Amino acid sequence: MKTSHVIIILGIVITGSVIFGVTFKMPLDYSGISFESPFREEHYSIEITGMKDVYLVGEQYDFSYVISGYGHSCGSKEVTFPDQDGNTMKTISSSSCIAGVPMNEFVIDSQTAYDTTYVHGKINNPGTYNVTIIFDRPSQDFPTMASKEFRVMEK
Repeated sequence: MKTSHVIIILGIVITGSVIFGVTFKMPLDYSGISFESPFREEHYSIEITGMKDVYLVGEQYDFSYVISGYGHSCGSKEVTFPDQDGNTMKTISSSSCIAGVPMNEFVIDSQTAYDTTYVHGKINNPGTYNVTIIFDRPSQDFPTMASKEFRVMEK
């Protein structure tokens, strides 16, 4: 084989190895072999759990939420729900993000975190109400949001 053929073959092998190495990375935990693309996009979802569609006046309603996704679990969480008179109540919590921390799969389950359902409420006025959860990551343009509408009816 000519020297030029060897150089071309080596160039192709090295280029292929570099492209493969940039596209896929080995996990730091080598207990299981898997490949993860560094081009994976962050995404988040919210599920509101434990609610019915219809309640009677004075009946207790309970709910929790689960925020999950691939990205950073830090950021602000805003929970909006009706009080006993049907007026909107809001709780806001925030956790700071540390620069340089890699993104990962995560689940924030409010029922596990607080060892109970997140909100227990009763509404004394019939009507249509909403529970809303907003998860806002500082690096994203738009927050992730989920709402659950429910009705309160006379007995």
